[in-house]
Amino acid sequence: MFERLCRLGAIAAAALATATSSVAAGRVHDYELAMPAGAVAGQFTGFRPCRFTGLASRGTDAAECGTLVVAEDRAKPKGRLLALPVVRLPALKPTTLPPLFYFQGGPGATNLQYGVEAPSVFQAHDVYMVGYRGVDDLQPLDCPEVAKAVGGAHPLGGETRAAITAASKACAGRLTAAGVDLKMYRMVDVVADDEDLRNALGIRSINLIGASFGTRIEQYYARLHPRVVSRSVMLGANPPGHFRWFPQANDAIVAAYARLCAADAWCGAQTPDLARTTMAVLSRADFETQGQKLDMDRIRVAAFFQLMNRPSSIQLFRTLIAAEKGDAAGLLAMSRSYDLMVPHAFVWGEAAGKAGADCDPKDAAFAPARVPTATSFGSPLDLILFATCQGWPVEPPPPGFARAARDPTPTLLVNGDLDASTPLRYVQGELLPQLPNGHLVILRGEGHDGWRSDQPKAFDRLISTFLRAGAADDSLYEPTVVSFGGPAR
Repeated sequence: MFERLCRLGAIAAAALATATSSVAAGRVHDYELAMPAGAVAGQFTGFRPCRFTGLASRGTDAAECGTLVVAEDRAKPKGRLLALPVVRLPALKPTTLPPLFYFQGGPGATNLQYGVEAPSVFQAHDVYMVGYRGVDDLQPLDCPEVAKAVGGAHPLGGETRAAITAASKACAGRLTAAGVDLKMYRMVDVVADDEDLRNALGIRSINLIGASFGTRIEQYYARLHPRVVSRSVMLGANPPGHFRWFPQANDAIVAAYARLCAADAWCGAQTPDLARTTMAVLSRADFETQGQKLDMDRIRVAAFFQLMNRPSSIQLFRTLIAAEKGDAAGLLAMSRSYDLMVPHAFVWGEAAGKAGADCDPKDAAFAPARVPTATSFGSPLDLILFATCQGWPVEPPPPGFARAARDPTPTLLVNGDLDASTPLRYVQGELLPQLPNGHLVILRGEGHDGWRSDQPKAFDRLISTFLRAGAADDSLYEPTVVSFGGPAR
């Protein structure tokens, strides 16, 4: 996703990368997806060797890849077919423990990257990744129309958001005309794809593990197939209704950082109120640097991405403090990172279809409340994603799936208390009460996913112990010290 950037752009791009995927992810090589000759729905071609690099604890250990053929519409098994890639990372030692089915974050991102670096898990479990329909199949729901519109001037303004909606509608029309049934790209269809693989391989029981958007797939899986799922691990859990972001949650995260700033020697000396500084800078429209006026909408969206994780949040706040004092170079870097990354951050059609399950395309009344102001961070990314789902033929979730429901599956939830992407408040208030066998581990001073690599031994023990014995052992975790650093070098 990333290109070689100029120095300032690289700084902000690195911050956005930290926010969206701060965990090193493995990648598959030596595998080319193709529809098998004479394919029929439910067919699995079998595994052959491939490579999966980027996971230190597996070294150069070979993976296995295969192709799963599924019906786009399971009510029409002889209709349009999809070829989905499948990756298996075999357990490094002989094991009788249930395999792991993995679900990556998103929506709008591949499921062929693996971001749970836990050596003990690799020793004891086979890991399976089934490519997401709409992203990893032979005809992903790419929408260059939307990417172009998202790259327009002032992306939070009414004119550009209307252009995004029109582009989303145009993309949906183009794909439909090409024979794609957009109603068949729901999260329940993803679950059904994985079930096709499980049945093809004769696997009786599985464990689930996922991050962010992937945890919603886990919730659906356990509810649809309770006898199949043994245990579930959710990293940065996303309850139903939360492919949207709300100003009150974002403001609470900023307020938490403001309290930490007041207790930090360097930060407390720079501003008497970090929250006020944040809102004051992001609500301004008069910043100029290097002879150009800055598009603050781009900066506001970039700021939300940075707010997702602790390291990028610290960089964000240092940038805003500097801007308040007259140095807008960091804001320019954030604006450039928006142009390089955000328009191409998602497979927009898949994101609109799946995230759209949480937004009513008829409801535009919320939009003004999402715009950042002098008293609120707002919810800038929500404005953009909502504009896409307004133009998309959104398929609502099945009855009862629009909110969390009782699920007795033994479940481990791990969330940072500074997570702006999947805020802890919704995990505690909506999801955990529905999990009678749920265990919530709160990592203080951590954001959306940085903690997966910050303390690797602690993370390994936490995940592997739960999968083996059902116990949430977070005893190796050390308290995280949130430091704003000193003068820039």
